Amino acid sequence: MKDDNAHAKSRRVSANNPKSECKSGYVWREATASDLVCVTPGTRAQTKDDNAHAKSRVAS
Repeated sequence: MKDDNAHAKSRRVSANNPKSECKSGYVWREATASDLVCVTPGTRAQTKDDNAHAKSRVAS
C-alpha cells in the first residue's frame, strides 16, 4: 500500500488532478469510498478481500 500511495500521481491520466481517471492497466483501489489511488486489478482484489476479513484479523 505504501508503494501504491507513493506512485499515485504517476498512475493517473492527469497527475495533478487526484480525481483524474487511472491510466490503462490501473483501477481505483477502493479501500474506502474516497480512495483515489490507482492500482493493479490484483491489488484492488486483495484490498477488497482484506477489508472483508478485517474484523476477524483484529487481535483481542
